[in-house]
Amino acid sequence: MHTQTHTHTHSLTHSLTHSLTHSLTHSLTHSLTQTDRQTHTLKYTDRHKHTHTHTLKHTDTYLMCVCVCVCVVVSVPQLIYGGKLDFLVFDYLSEITMSLLTAAKTKMPNMGYAPDFVHVALAPFINDIHRKGIRVVSNAGGVNPLACAEAIQEVIRKAGLDLKVAVVTGDDLMPHRNSLSEVKMADDGSRQRLPKTLHSMNAYLGALPIRRCLDLGADIVVTGRCVDSAVTLGPLIHTFGWERTDYDLLAAGSLAGHLIECGAQSTGGIFTDWHKVPDWDNMGFPVVACSSDGSFLLSKPPQTGGLVSFGTVAEQLVYEIGDPQRYLLPDVICDFSRVVIQEVPGVEGGAVRVTGAKGFAPSHDYKVCATYMDGFRATAVCPVGGPRAAEKARRTADSIIKRSSPDMPLAFFLLGPQCDKLWVKVYKCVWRFCSISPPTACPALSPKIHTSGSVYHFSQSDIALNLVCYFIIIILIHSLTLFI
Repeated sequence: MHTQTHTHTHSLTHSLTHSLTHSLTHSLTHSLTQTDRQTHTLKYTDRHKHTHTHTLKHTDTYLMCVCVCVCVVVSVPQLIYGGKLDFLVFDYLSEITMSLLTAAKTKMPNMGYAPDFVHVALAPFINDIHRKGIRVVSNAGGVNPLACAEAIQEVIRKAGLDLKVAVVTGDDLMPHRNSLSEVKMADDGSRQRLPKTLHSMNAYLGALPIRRCLDLGADIVVTGRCVDSAVTLGPLIHTFGWERTDYDLLAAGSLAGHLIECGAQSTGGIFTDWHKVPDWDNMGFPVVACSSDGSFLLSKPPQTGGLVSFGTVAEQLVYEIGDPQRYLLPDVICDFSRVVIQEVPGVEGGAVRVTGAKGFAPSHDYKVCATYMDGFRATAVCPVGGPRAAEKARRTADSIIKRSSPDMPLAFFLLGPQCDKLWVKVYKCVWRFCSISPPTACPALSPKIHTSGSVYHFSQSDIALNLVCYFIIIILIHSLTLFI
């Protein structure tokens, strides 16, 4: 059984001249002392109990920073216990995520952020994060960063700790939607009005407000929408004292953030040569040890799966870049066309040293993502096995259609080795919403199918079709994305 949801995207461009504000939830008055260190020795123990060391030589100071966006149950303990970290940064947001979080906030005003960041990533580990002196930066605030900060403060209070939480706001442009009623399309230059069903509208902020929060002494920084790499660049600017005109350094820091965003992608998670990547069940998450000169070493925690190599990192380098000589960010325009990726020998699981990023003055505009409501759509794929499976599948589809009302477009596609021709019929019908039943209410199958939670299926009359699998239907809000 396979389900799939679909979204469409439309790109628009508009020059924003609004002054985007950046707010703190606390009045923070002290800054942290930075410690200069000349070298860093990376120690790890391999599976044969042999201890290895690798010395990272830097010109001034270094910063160990990691980024996670998914699988926090696995990644957070792996990273905080796997070595000495200065910052743990989280990247949670995508374009569709903003729409989903907006829908959640509409239903519950105190939601609109990523709750697993608070309750799964932070709460179980908050004492160890504090004990190890790790500072946290995350864009998990989504469309409600203030509520996210309040939830974090509750976790801190329950743990009996004294930690400072700062919030970056100002990305939400919904209050300005009337002044942005007409925008310019990016693909053809035509001007169009924003849809009346506008759902969310957020500017992609940069790293400077994050730097400001850290300068004021924040232990945990929560933002709304910002570019993915900003959660890494902000700590680097704060740690090394980079100026906003140090464009090559800002480009290098943005590259570090870009390479460790999206979880384990740079450590082999989506590597083309996937068969060369060991231990998928214990995939290591990326760590960058950054120098004040902009160079950095990318590796992963010891005794973890995955792979760090020229190939895994180079593939992540071109991920979502577009023009590598003109990668637009709020703080800098990056030129990654001359980046050098060098494999470092003798490090378990692999490591690479990255240099060569160049930067230029940024644009005066912010990119804005807007989403709007456009109905519902869902796709369900139901495998049917056994003798005369194709005939059985046709009858199954026909029976579902007969029980439905003609109202919404729906297409059935029959695919399989018994089908000489693709069987396609388009109907008008309403798909019945699924009922949620506990596993004990599901019909017994032999051999048993083990589940980790509730099974979504049709009514008992549908199950009586005696198919070899369950029907699983997911119906989601279908939102369109606009780039302004």
